Amino acid sequence: MQQLSLSLRAILCQKLLPRKDGKGRTPWCEILISTPIVVKLIAEGRMADLQQAMRNREAGMRIFDQDLADLVRAGKVEEALALQVCYDEAALRRALRGVKSTGEGVGLI
Repeated sequence: MQQLSLSLRAILCQKLLPRKDGKGRTPWCEILISTPIVVKLIAEGRMADLQQAMRNREAGMRIFDQDLADLVRAGKVEEALALQVCYDEAALRRALRGVKSTGEGVGLI
């Protein structure tokens, strides 16, 4: 894990969703950037904590459901579709109402 933590720069995962306007597809992304906390978590083998670090949106990181909420708010994706494909429906509903998810904006040590 130490070698991975030192060589990793970023990971981008992408899925494509139908656009609300029917004109093609739009990317739905999850982004992990190699920040000091990410390096520490990987070096310590704390993979389960990576999503929390991403949820804080530091350095442009985001989890799929955060990006999905942004796509719905921007009018690019239908809310009904977003609720079908999301990973945490309750958290997405809260995000669409403007309520932060547990741990969003909270740091890891």
